[in-house]
Amino acid sequence: MTAPRDGSDDETRLPEPAVTAGPAITATERRLAIAALMCGTIATVLSATLINVALATFMADMGVGHTVAQGLSTGFLAANTIAMPVAPWMMGRLGFRKLYILAIAVFVAAALLGGFAPGAHAAIAARVIQGAAAGMIQPLAMVVIFRMYPPDKRGAAMGLYGLGVVLAPALAPSLGGALVEFAGWRSVFFVAIPVCLVGMGLAMKALPDARPAGAGGRFDGLGFVLLATALVSLIGVLSLGKSQGWVSLPVLGLVVLCVAAAAAFLAWERRVTRPLMDLKIYRAPGFAAAALCSMTLGLGLFGSTYLLPLLLETARGMSPAEVGLAMAPGGFAMAAMFPIAGRLADRMPARPQVMIGLGCFALHAVLITWAEFSAGFWVIAGIMAFGRMSLALVMPALSAGGLRLLGESQVAQGAAALNVGRQFGGAVGVAILAVVLETAEAALPGQTMEAFAITLMVMAGFGLTAMFVALRLPGRV
Repeated sequence: MTAPRDGSDDETRLPEPAVTAGPAITATERRLAIAALMCGTIATVLSATLINVALATFMADMGVGHTVAQGLSTGFLAANTIAMPVAPWMMGRLGFRKLYILAIAVFVAAALLGGFAPGAHAAIAARVIQGAAAGMIQPLAMVVIFRMYPPDKRGAAMGLYGLGVVLAPALAPSLGGALVEFAGWRSVFFVAIPVCLVGMGLAMKALPDARPAGAGGRFDGLGFVLLATALVSLIGVLSLGKSQGWVSLPVLGLVVLCVAAAAAFLAWERRVTRPLMDLKIYRAPGFAAAALCSMTLGLGLFGSTYLLPLLLETARGMSPAEVGLAMAPGGFAMAAMFPIAGRLADRMPARPQVMIGLGCFALHAVLITWAEFSAGFWVIAGIMAFGRMSLALVMPALSAGGLRLLGESQVAQGAAALNVGRQFGGAVGVAILAVVLETAEAALPGQTMEAFAITLMVMAGFGLTAMFVALRLPGRV
Protein backbone atom coordinates (compact mmCIF):
# COMPACT_ATOMS: atom_id res chain seq x y z
CA MET A 1 0.00 0.00 0.00
CA THR A 2 1.24 3.48 -0.77
CA ALA A 3 0.34 6.51 1.22
CA PRO A 4 -2.07 8.84 -0.55
CA ARG A 5 -0.60 12.03 -1.90
CA ASP A 6 -1.21 15.29 -0.16
CA GLY A 7 -3.94 17.23 -1.87
CA SER A 8 -1.66 20.14 -2.57
CA ASP A 9 0.69 17.86 -4.48
CA ASP A 10 -2.01 17.17 -7.05
CA GLU A 11 -1.96 20.74 -8.22
CA THR A 12 0.44 21.85 -10.92
CA ARG A 13 2.77 24.32 -9.32
CA LEU A 14 2.81 27.71 -10.94
CA PRO A 15 6.16 29.24 -11.84
CA GLU A 16 7.82 30.87 -8.87
CA PRO A 17 11.38 31.84 -8.06
CA ALA A 18 13.44 28.70 -7.68
CA VAL A 19 15.94 29.10 -4.87
CA THR A 20 17.18 32.61 -4.28
CA ALA A 21 20.77 33.21 -3.36
CA GLY A 22 21.12 34.47 0.18
CA PRO A 23 23.01 37.68 0.91
CA ALA A 24 25.68 35.77 2.83
CA ILE A 25 27.02 34.24 -0.40
CA THR A 26 29.90 36.33 -1.70
CA ALA A 27 31.08 36.72 -5.30
CA THR A 28 34.30 34.85 -4.42
CA GLU A 29 32.32 31.91 -3.04
CA ARG A 30 30.25 31.81 -6.21
CA ARG A 31 33.34 31.79 -8.42
CA LEU A 32 34.96 29.03 -6.36
CA ALA A 33 31.76 26.99 -6.47
CA ILE A 34 31.59 27.31 -10.28
CA ALA A 35 35.26 26.29 -10.47
CA ALA A 36 34.60 23.21 -8.32
CA LEU A 37 31.60 22.21 -10.42
CA MET A 38 33.53 22.77 -13.65
CA CYS A 39 36.36 20.53 -12.39
CA GLY A 40 33.92 17.69 -11.76
CA THR A 41 32.22 18.15 -15.11
CA ILE A 42 35.46 18.41 -17.08
CA ALA A 43 36.80 15.27 -15.40
CA THR A 44 33.68 13.19 -16.01
CA VAL A 45 33.02 14.39 -19.58
CA LEU A 46 36.71 14.03 -20.48
CA SER A 47 36.74 10.46 -19.17
CA ALA A 48 33.54 9.68 -21.08
CA THR A 49 34.98 10.89 -24.41
CA LEU A 50 38.66 9.89 -24.10
CA ILE A 51 37.83 6.19 -23.98
CA ASN A 52 36.69 6.20 -27.62
CA VAL A 53 40.25 6.94 -28.75
CA ALA A 54 41.57 3.98 -26.74
CA LEU A 55 39.16 1.26 -27.94
CA ALA A 56 41.41 -0.19 -30.65
CA THR A 57 44.40 -0.43 -28.31
CA PHE A 58 42.19 -1.87 -25.55
CA MET A 59 40.90 -4.61 -27.89
CA ALA A 60 44.40 -5.56 -29.00
CA ASP A 61 45.77 -5.62 -25.46
CA MET A 62 42.87 -7.55 -23.92
CA GLY A 63 42.22 -9.79 -26.92
CA VAL A 64 38.52 -8.92 -27.16
CA GLY A 65 36.24 -7.88 -30.01
CA HIS A 66 34.10 -4.84 -30.69
CA THR A 67 31.09 -6.20 -28.80
CA VAL A 68 32.99 -6.50 -25.51
CA ALA A 69 35.01 -3.31 -25.98
CA GLN A 70 31.87 -1.30 -26.69
CA GLY A 71 30.86 -2.01 -23.11
CA LEU A 72 33.36 0.65 -22.03
CA SER A 73 31.14 3.26 -23.70
CA THR A 74 27.66 1.78 -23.37
CA GLY A 75 28.24 0.77 -19.73
CA PHE A 76 29.22 4.32 -18.82
CA LEU A 77 26.27 5.78 -20.73
CA ALA A 78 23.71 3.40 -19.22
CA ALA A 79 24.90 3.91 -15.64
CA ASN A 80 25.12 7.68 -16.16
CA THR A 81 21.56 7.94 -17.45
CA ILE A 82 20.12 5.64 -14.77
CA ALA A 83 21.89 7.51 -11.95
CA MET A 84 20.65 10.98 -12.92
CA PRO A 85 17.05 10.52 -11.65
CA VAL A 86 18.48 9.33 -8.31
CA ALA A 87 20.45 12.59 -7.88
CA PRO A 88 17.57 14.62 -6.34
CA TRP A 89 17.02 12.00 -3.62
CA MET A 90 20.76 11.82 -2.92
CA MET A 91 20.95 15.61 -2.66
CA GLY A 92 18.15 15.50 -0.10
CA ARG A 93 19.88 12.83 1.96
CA LEU A 94 23.47 14.09 1.88
CA GLY A 95 23.35 17.71 0.82
CA PHE A 96 25.24 19.34 -2.03
CA ARG A 97 28.77 19.33 -0.63
CA LYS A 98 28.81 15.79 0.75
CA LEU A 99 27.21 14.30 -2.37
CA TYR A 100 29.63 16.08 -4.68
CA ILE A 101 32.67 14.95 -2.70
CA LEU A 102 31.31 11.40 -2.48
CA ALA A 103 30.63 11.27 -6.23
CA ILE A 104 34.12 12.54 -7.06
CA ALA A 105 35.72 10.11 -4.58
CA VAL A 106 33.84 7.15 -6.11
CA PHE A 107 34.79 8.36 -9.59
CA VAL A 108 38.49 8.50 -8.64
CA ALA A 109 38.35 5.04 -7.02
CA ALA A 110 36.76 3.62 -10.17
CA ALA A 111 39.43 5.33 -12.30
CA LEU A 112 42.13 3.55 -10.31
CA LEU A 113 40.23 0.27 -10.64
CA GLY A 114 39.99 0.71 -14.41
CA GLY A 115 43.59 1.81 -14.82
CA PHE A 116 44.88 -1.27 -12.99
CA ALA A 117 42.18 -3.65 -14.29
CA PRO A 118 43.51 -7.18 -14.86
CA GLY A 119 40.95 -7.92 -17.57
CA ALA A 120 38.35 -6.46 -19.89
CA HIS A 121 35.36 -7.11 -17.64
CA ALA A 122 37.02 -5.40 -14.66
CA ALA A 123 37.67 -2.34 -16.82
CA ILE A 124 34.02 -2.32 -17.97
CA ALA A 125 32.84 -2.62 -14.35
CA ALA A 126 35.01 0.39 -13.49
CA ARG A 127 33.40 2.36 -16.31
CA VAL A 128 29.93 1.49 -15.03
CA ILE A 129 30.85 2.79 -11.56
CA GLN A 130 32.32 5.93 -13.12
CA GLY A 131 29.12 6.49 -15.10
CA ALA A 132 26.96 6.21 -11.99
CA ALA A 133 29.15 8.70 -10.10
CA ALA A 134 29.16 11.11 -13.04
CA GLY A 135 25.35 10.94 -13.17
CA MET A 136 25.19 12.76 -9.83
CA ILE A 137 27.37 15.71 -10.80
CA GLN A 138 25.58 17.55 -13.63
CA PRO A 139 22.09 17.66 -12.00
CA LEU A 140 23.74 18.73 -8.73
CA ALA A 141 25.64 21.49 -10.52
CA MET A 142 22.49 22.98 -12.03
CA VAL A 143 20.69 23.03 -8.65
CA VAL A 144 23.68 24.59 -6.87
CA ILE A 145 23.92 27.34 -9.50
CA PHE A 146 20.24 28.13 -9.02
CA ARG A 147 20.75 28.24 -5.26
CA MET A 148 23.85 30.44 -5.24
CA TYR A 149 23.01 32.91 -8.02
CA PRO A 150 20.16 35.45 -8.19
CA PRO A 151 17.66 35.05 -11.06
CA ASP A 152 19.23 37.73 -13.27
CA LYS A 153 22.66 36.04 -13.20
CA ARG A 154 21.77 32.36 -13.55
CA GLY A 155 22.01 32.27 -17.33
CA ALA A 156 25.52 33.73 -17.26
CA ALA A 157 26.51 31.23 -14.56
CA MET A 158 25.08 28.37 -16.65
CA GLY A 159 27.07 29.63 -19.63
CA LEU A 160 30.28 29.75 -17.62
CA TYR A 161 29.67 26.30 -16.16
CA GLY A 162 28.86 24.98 -19.64
CA LEU A 163 32.46 25.58 -20.65
CA GLY A 164 33.27 22.40 -18.73
CA VAL A 165 30.79 20.44 -20.81
CA VAL A 166 32.28 21.49 -24.15
CA LEU A 167 35.99 21.98 -23.42
CA ALA A 168 36.47 18.30 -22.60
CA PRO A 169 35.18 16.98 -25.97
CA ALA A 170 37.20 19.68 -27.74
CA LEU A 171 40.41 18.49 -26.07
CA ALA A 172 39.65 14.76 -26.10
CA PRO A 173 40.73 13.77 -29.66
CA SER A 174 44.21 15.30 -29.50
CA LEU A 175 44.82 14.58 -25.81
CA GLY A 176 43.52 11.03 -26.06
CA GLY A 177 45.59 10.26 -29.14
CA ALA A 178 48.79 11.46 -27.47
CA LEU A 179 48.06 9.58 -24.24
CA VAL A 180 47.27 6.28 -25.94
CA GLU A 181 50.26 6.53 -28.26
CA PHE A 182 52.83 7.27 -25.55
CA ALA A 183 51.32 5.74 -22.39
CA GLY A 184 48.78 3.13 -23.50
CA TRP A 185 45.03 2.82 -23.00
CA ARG A 186 45.26 2.66 -19.20
CA SER A 187 46.38 6.29 -19.10
CA VAL A 188 42.91 7.52 -20.11
CA PHE A 189 41.62 6.31 -16.73
CA PHE A 190 44.28 8.24 -14.81
CA VAL A 191 44.33 11.59 -16.66
CA ALA A 192 41.28 13.10 -14.94
CA ILE A 193 42.31 12.23 -11.37
CA PRO A 194 44.26 15.48 -10.70
CA VAL A 195 41.30 17.54 -11.90
CA CYS A 196 39.02 15.55 -9.59
CA LEU A 197 41.27 16.22 -6.60
CA VAL A 198 41.29 19.97 -7.33
CA GLY A 199 37.49 19.88 -7.58
CA MET A 200 37.21 18.09 -4.22
CA GLY A 201 39.42 20.68 -2.54
CA LEU A 202 37.40 23.57 -3.95
CA ALA A 203 34.12 21.87 -3.02
CA MET A 204 35.15 21.57 0.63
CA LYS A 205 35.65 25.32 0.72
CA ALA A 206 32.94 26.70 -1.55
CA LEU A 207 29.97 24.36 -2.04
CA PRO A 208 27.05 24.93 0.36
CA ASP A 209 26.33 22.27 2.96
CA ALA A 210 22.59 22.47 2.25
CA ARG A 211 19.80 20.42 0.71
CA PRO A 212 17.30 21.29 -2.04
CA ALA A 213 13.75 22.04 -0.98
CA GLY A 214 11.33 19.12 -1.27
CA ALA A 215 14.02 16.44 -1.72
CA GLY A 216 14.83 13.43 0.42
CA GLY A 217 12.33 11.09 2.10
CA ARG A 218 11.97 7.41 1.38
CA PHE A 219 13.79 6.12 -1.71
CA ASP A 220 11.55 4.91 -4.55
CA GLY A 221 13.26 1.54 -5.04
CA LEU A 222 10.63 0.00 -7.30
CA GLY A 223 10.59 3.08 -9.51
CA PHE A 224 14.37 2.89 -9.83
CA VAL A 225 14.28 -0.80 -10.81
CA LEU A 226 11.56 -0.20 -13.42
CA LEU A 227 13.34 2.82 -14.92
CA ALA A 228 16.69 1.02 -14.98
CA THR A 229 15.06 -1.98 -16.70
CA ALA A 230 13.46 0.25 -19.34
CA LEU A 231 16.68 2.19 -20.05
CA VAL A 232 18.98 -0.84 -20.13
CA SER A 233 16.51 -2.66 -22.41
CA LEU A 234 16.40 0.34 -24.74
CA ILE A 235 20.18 0.57 -24.90
CA GLY A 236 20.24 -3.18 -25.58
CA VAL A 237 17.82 -2.71 -28.49
CA LEU A 238 19.94 0.09 -29.95
CA SER A 239 23.16 -1.92 -29.50
CA LEU A 240 21.90 -5.26 -30.85
CA GLY A 241 19.53 -4.01 -33.54
CA LYS A 242 22.16 -3.55 -36.22
CA SER A 243 24.10 -6.72 -35.51
CA GLN A 244 21.24 -9.18 -34.88
CA GLY A 245 18.46 -7.57 -36.89
CA TRP A 246 15.67 -5.30 -35.73
CA VAL A 247 13.06 -8.07 -35.95
CA SER A 248 15.20 -10.80 -34.39
CA LEU A 249 13.79 -12.59 -31.33
CA PRO A 250 16.29 -11.13 -28.80
CA VAL A 251 15.70 -7.57 -30.02
CA LEU A 252 11.91 -7.95 -30.07
CA GLY A 253 12.06 -9.42 -26.57
CA LEU A 254 14.00 -6.39 -25.36
CA VAL A 255 11.48 -4.08 -27.03
CA VAL A 256 8.61 -5.77 -25.18
CA LEU A 257 10.54 -5.61 -21.89
CA CYS A 258 11.36 -1.92 -22.44
CA VAL A 259 7.75 -0.96 -23.21
CA ALA A 260 6.37 -2.99 -20.29
CA ALA A 261 8.89 -1.56 -17.81
CA ALA A 262 8.32 2.01 -19.04
CA ALA A 263 4.53 1.66 -18.76
CA ALA A 264 4.82 0.16 -15.28
CA PHE A 265 7.21 2.95 -14.26
CA LEU A 266 4.81 5.70 -15.38
CA ALA A 267 1.88 4.03 -13.62
CA TRP A 268 3.87 3.56 -10.41
CA GLU A 269 5.23 7.11 -10.35
CA ARG A 270 1.68 8.47 -10.42
CA ARG A 271 0.78 6.45 -7.32
CA VAL A 272 3.79 6.59 -5.03
CA THR A 273 4.07 9.34 -2.43
CA ARG A 274 7.77 10.11 -3.04
CA PRO A 275 8.38 9.32 -6.72
CA LEU A 276 11.84 8.86 -8.22
CA MET A 277 10.77 11.28 -10.98
CA ASP A 278 8.00 13.71 -10.17
CA LEU A 279 5.91 13.63 -13.35
CA LYS A 280 4.03 16.77 -12.27
CA ILE A 281 6.96 18.90 -13.40
CA TYR A 282 5.95 18.15 -16.99
CA ARG A 283 2.57 19.81 -16.32
CA ALA A 284 4.27 23.12 -15.55
CA PRO A 285 3.57 25.33 -18.59
CA GLY A 286 6.45 25.02 -21.04
CA PHE A 287 8.59 22.50 -19.16
CA ALA A 288 7.61 19.51 -21.34
CA ALA A 289 8.71 21.53 -24.35
CA ALA A 290 12.03 22.30 -22.61
CA ALA A 291 12.54 18.57 -21.93
CA LEU A 292 11.83 17.68 -25.58
CA CYS A 293 14.20 20.40 -26.78
CA SER A 294 16.83 19.04 -24.38
CA MET A 295 16.47 15.64 -26.07
CA THR A 296 17.02 17.30 -29.46
CA LEU A 297 20.05 19.10 -28.06
CA GLY A 298 21.48 15.72 -27.02
CA LEU A 299 20.74 14.30 -30.45
CA GLY A 300 22.53 17.20 -32.12
CA LEU A 301 25.50 17.20 -29.75
CA PHE A 302 26.15 13.45 -29.68
CA GLY A 303 24.77 12.69 -33.15
CA SER A 304 26.97 15.21 -34.93
CA THR A 305 29.98 14.10 -32.87
CA TYR A 306 29.36 10.58 -34.19
CA LEU A 307 28.40 11.43 -37.78
CA LEU A 308 30.75 14.24 -38.84
CA PRO A 309 34.10 12.50 -38.12
CA LEU A 310 32.77 9.45 -39.96
CA LEU A 311 31.81 11.65 -42.91
CA LEU A 312 35.20 13.34 -43.11
CA GLU A 313 37.15 10.09 -42.79
CA THR A 314 35.11 7.80 -45.08
CA ALA A 315 33.51 10.15 -47.61
CA ARG A 316 36.24 12.80 -47.84
CA GLY A 317 39.19 10.48 -47.18
CA MET A 318 40.74 12.60 -44.42
CA SER A 319 43.26 11.12 -42.03
CA PRO A 320 42.42 10.95 -38.30
CA ALA A 321 44.77 13.88 -37.70
CA GLU A 322 43.00 15.97 -40.35
CA VAL A 323 39.61 15.06 -38.86
CA GLY A 324 40.77 16.20 -35.43
CA LEU A 325 42.09 19.45 -36.92
CA ALA A 326 38.81 20.07 -38.78
CA MET A 327 36.72 19.54 -35.63
CA ALA A 328 38.93 21.46 -33.20
CA PRO A 329 37.68 24.96 -34.23
CA GLY A 330 34.12 23.81 -33.49
CA GLY A 331 34.97 22.87 -29.93
CA PHE A 332 36.71 26.15 -29.21
CA ALA A 333 34.00 28.18 -30.98
CA MET A 334 31.41 26.43 -28.82
CA ALA A 335 33.41 27.22 -25.69
CA ALA A 336 33.67 30.89 -26.70
CA MET A 337 29.93 31.08 -27.40
CA PHE A 338 28.79 29.64 -24.07
CA PRO A 339 29.40 32.73 -21.86
CA ILE A 340 27.73 34.95 -24.47
CA ALA A 341 24.73 32.61 -24.68
CA GLY A 342 24.51 32.57 -20.89
CA ARG A 343 24.32 36.36 -20.67
CA LEU A 344 21.68 36.39 -23.41
CA ALA A 345 19.65 33.85 -21.42
CA ASP A 346 19.47 36.37 -18.55
CA ARG A 347 18.25 39.15 -20.83
CA MET A 348 15.88 37.49 -23.31
CA PRO A 349 13.20 34.80 -23.20
CA ALA A 350 14.17 31.19 -23.78
CA ARG A 351 11.89 30.76 -26.79
CA PRO A 352 13.65 32.97 -29.40
CA GLN A 353 17.14 31.98 -28.27
CA VAL A 354 16.37 28.25 -28.46
CA MET A 355 14.54 28.59 -31.79
CA ILE A 356 17.40 30.56 -33.36
CA GLY A 357 19.96 28.03 -32.10
CA LEU A 358 17.99 25.01 -33.35
CA GLY A 359 17.31 26.70 -36.69
CA CYS A 360 21.01 27.49 -37.17
CA PHE A 361 21.90 23.89 -36.28
CA ALA A 362 19.48 22.61 -38.95
CA LEU A 363 20.98 25.09 -41.45
CA HIS A 364 24.49 23.87 -40.61
CA ALA A 365 23.45 20.27 -41.40
CA VAL A 366 22.08 21.40 -44.79
CA LEU A 367 25.27 23.34 -45.53
CA ILE A 368 27.39 20.29 -44.73
CA THR A 369 25.49 18.28 -47.37
CA TRP A 370 26.63 20.87 -49.92
CA ALA A 371 30.15 21.21 -48.55
CA GLU A 372 30.90 17.48 -48.44
CA PHE A 373 30.96 17.27 -52.26
CA SER A 374 33.21 20.15 -53.24
CA ALA A 375 34.12 22.60 -50.47
CA GLY A 376 37.63 23.03 -49.14
CA PHE A 377 38.96 21.93 -45.78
CA TRP A 378 38.55 25.23 -43.93
CA VAL A 379 35.06 25.83 -45.33
CA ILE A 380 33.95 22.51 -43.83
CA ALA A 381 35.69 23.33 -40.55
CA GLY A 382 33.93 26.73 -40.49
CA ILE A 383 30.50 25.20 -41.10
CA MET A 384 31.04 22.68 -38.32
CA ALA A 385 32.11 25.49 -35.98
CA PHE A 386 28.90 27.33 -36.90
CA GLY A 387 26.90 24.23 -35.94
CA ARG A 388 28.68 23.94 -32.60
CA MET A 389 28.03 27.61 -31.83
CA SER A 390 24.34 27.00 -32.59
CA LEU A 391 24.15 24.26 -29.97
CA ALA A 392 25.99 26.49 -27.49
CA LEU A 393 23.29 29.12 -27.98
CA VAL A 394 20.61 26.58 -26.99
CA MET A 395 22.05 24.95 -23.85
CA PRO A 396 22.13 27.84 -21.31
CA ALA A 397 18.72 29.09 -22.46
CA LEU A 398 17.19 25.64 -21.96
CA SER A 399 18.83 25.12 -18.58
CA ALA A 400 18.04 28.53 -17.11
CA GLY A 401 14.71 28.97 -18.91
CA GLY A 402 13.48 25.45 -18.17
CA LEU A 403 14.24 25.53 -14.44
CA ARG A 404 12.82 29.04 -14.19
CA LEU A 405 9.40 27.51 -14.92
CA LEU A 406 9.44 25.37 -11.77
CA GLY A 407 8.81 25.99 -8.12
CA GLU A 408 11.48 25.82 -5.46
CA SER A 409 10.75 22.20 -4.49
CA GLN A 410 10.83 21.06 -8.13
CA VAL A 411 14.21 22.44 -9.24
CA ALA A 412 16.21 19.31 -8.33
CA GLN A 413 13.74 17.08 -10.21
CA GLY A 414 13.76 19.46 -13.17
CA ALA A 415 17.56 19.52 -13.37
CA ALA A 416 17.65 15.72 -13.38
CA ALA A 417 14.91 15.56 -16.03
CA LEU A 418 16.72 17.94 -18.41
CA ASN A 419 19.99 16.04 -18.06
CA VAL A 420 18.31 12.65 -18.55
CA GLY A 421 16.58 14.03 -21.64
CA ARG A 422 19.86 15.20 -23.12
CA GLN A 423 21.58 11.85 -22.48
CA PHE A 424 18.57 9.90 -23.75
CA GLY A 425 18.37 12.04 -26.88
CA GLY A 426 22.06 11.47 -27.52
CA ALA A 427 21.80 7.69 -27.23
CA VAL A 428 18.68 7.44 -29.38
CA GLY A 429 19.94 10.03 -31.86
CA VAL A 430 23.21 8.21 -32.54
CA ALA A 431 21.31 4.95 -33.06
CA ILE A 432 18.81 6.56 -35.46
CA LEU A 433 21.50 8.26 -37.52
CA ALA A 434 23.53 5.03 -37.67
CA VAL A 435 20.49 3.09 -38.95
CA VAL A 436 19.64 5.79 -41.52
CA LEU A 437 23.23 5.86 -42.77
CA GLU A 438 23.47 2.07 -43.00
CA THR A 439 20.12 1.85 -44.83
CA ALA A 440 21.09 4.63 -47.25
CA GLU A 441 24.45 2.98 -48.01
CA ALA A 442 22.69 -0.32 -48.72
CA ALA A 443 20.20 1.42 -51.03
CA LEU A 444 22.91 3.48 -52.77
CA PRO A 445 25.93 1.17 -53.17
CA GLY A 446 29.08 3.05 -54.05
CA GLN A 447 27.46 6.46 -53.39
CA THR A 448 28.83 7.17 -49.94
CA MET A 449 28.47 10.94 -50.11
CA GLU A 450 24.83 10.68 -51.15
CA ALA A 451 24.16 8.34 -48.21
CA PHE A 452 25.71 10.86 -45.82
CA ALA A 453 23.68 13.67 -47.41
CA ILE A 454 20.44 11.79 -46.67
CA THR A 455 21.52 11.19 -43.07
CA LEU A 456 22.45 14.85 -42.60
CA MET A 457 19.04 15.91 -43.87
CA VAL A 458 17.42 13.66 -41.27
CA MET A 459 19.53 15.39 -38.62
CA ALA A 460 18.41 18.76 -39.98
CA GLY A 461 14.80 17.56 -39.80
CA PHE A 462 15.15 16.88 -36.08
CA GLY A 463 16.36 20.44 -35.55
CA LEU A 464 13.49 21.95 -37.54
CA THR A 465 10.93 19.80 -35.71
CA ALA A 466 12.32 20.92 -32.35
CA MET A 467 11.92 24.55 -33.48
CA PHE A 468 8.16 24.05 -33.53
CA VAL A 469 8.30 22.36 -30.12
CA ALA A 470 10.19 25.41 -28.82
CA LEU A 471 7.16 27.55 -29.58
CA ARG A 472 5.77 26.18 -26.31
CA LEU A 473 8.64 27.72 -24.34
CA PRO A 474 7.96 30.96 -22.45
CA GLY A 475 8.02 34.09 -24.56
CA ARG A 476 9.15 36.34 -21.73
CA VAL A 477 11.80 36.28 -19.01
